[in-house]
Amino acid sequence: MRFYKTNSNYRTTYTYKSATGEKITFAPGDADGEVTAELIKFLHSLDDSEIYNNRKNCRPPLSNEEKIMIREWKEAHPGEEVPKNWTMSLDAFSEDTDSDMERSGLMREVYDRSHAENPAAARLGEVIDEMPCKQRQVFVLVELDGYSMTEAADKLGCSIANVSKLIVRAKSFIRENY
Repeated sequence: MRFYKTNSNYRTTYTYKSATGEKITFAPGDADGEVTAELIKFLHSLDDSEIYNNRKNCRPPLSNEEKIMIREWKEAHPGEEVPKNWTMSLDAFSEDTDSDMERSGLMREVYDRSHAENPAAARLGEVIDEMPCKQRQVFVLVELDGYSMTEAADKLGCSIANVSKLIVRAKSFIRENY
């Protein structure tokens, strides 16, 4: 399932990635001239349509409990909008916590529980386990354990810029391999 469009710099060719991970790249003039620039543009437009639908439908409809939680939040915060990416179950439990580390501990617990019960989360865990060692260390520290990039850099003995680059690479690795 794709959620990101192909960068415009790479739209002169079309790369098809099969379920087995095999990549086939098409360029104008391939197959004795059968592949045209219009065909490649059409294939990218199909991908864009899929991405639009994936993003639009990736969140299930709100349950009655979630609707009640939103209503209560709005009553407690008059005049404010509920953040679009608010994780109600997590934020509702973490309002009483004093520090980000307590909150990240809750996030880690939720991750561990869902990892054990959810096949999609289990697959994500497998992908994280397949990452190069340094990427995995940084990703787990920052994204799962809740450390700041500065804290992760201090803990691993590297620069903040390096931590940032490793996070970007780890997220890219997940997009490519999930």
